[in-house]
Amino acid sequence: MKFLLPELFYPNRLDENFNEETHFKEIKIAQENYNNYFEESKSMIDKRLLKLYEKTDRFHDYIVHDIDFQTHKNGFLKEKKDEIILILQSDDTEIIHLALKDIVCYKLDFDQLGWTKREKQYGLGKIILCEIGYEQGYSFINFVLVYGAEISIYFQRANYKIEKYKK
Repeated sequence: MKFLLPELFYPNRLDENFNEETHFKEIKIAQENYNNYFEESKSMIDKRLLKLYEKTDRFHDYIVHDIDFQTHKNGFLKEKKDEIILILQSDDTEIIHLALKDIVCYKLDFDQLGWTKREKQYGLGKIILCEIGYEQGYSFINFVLVYGAEISIYFQRANYKIEKYKK
């Protein structure tokens, strides 16, 4: 995350220097900084991702149900194209297959989770923060999940498919 850092939303309230009022001011400043950055970089962000981001209210409360890594090789050019497909699910209405293509780099930080078998069946976690943007010639998407896990992916192209959720 660039602006909406997990430490802001998961502060150490036991720290003797913790101040609730200062904490909320820092959150407000971070949100304003991200919103300004977002407005400035909006025209460079992958258009399909931008449309989905706005349609889903910044993926708020969607669940990252699964992550699928794929590599496609072009035999003639001996070129490798990496793709990450995120399966995102709203509470009860839709499933989004978000394909991020031509991956430049990614980071998956799940160290803080300590999952149990029961938790795994409900996906990787609910999205509480999401940033998208454009940096050094690439679009990016960053998530913080409810247990503090982070997902960060830089890519060249995005595509998605939305399915209605069937119970």
